[in-house]
Amino acid sequence: MKPLSDEEQQCVLQELSKPILDGLHQWLALQRQKVPDGTRTARAIDYS
Repeated sequence: MKPLSDEEQQCVLQELSKPILDGLHQWLALQRQKVPDGTRTARAIDYS
């Protein structure tokens, strides 16, 4: 089996990581609704 080029490897990694990061973003958005504005936790979620 021929090794993937750097560009091909990057495309594969992006395809695999996108659903995970989308799920994390959704979860953070839901958690943010539960946290009072101005708290450190709120600021951390907003930053991320």
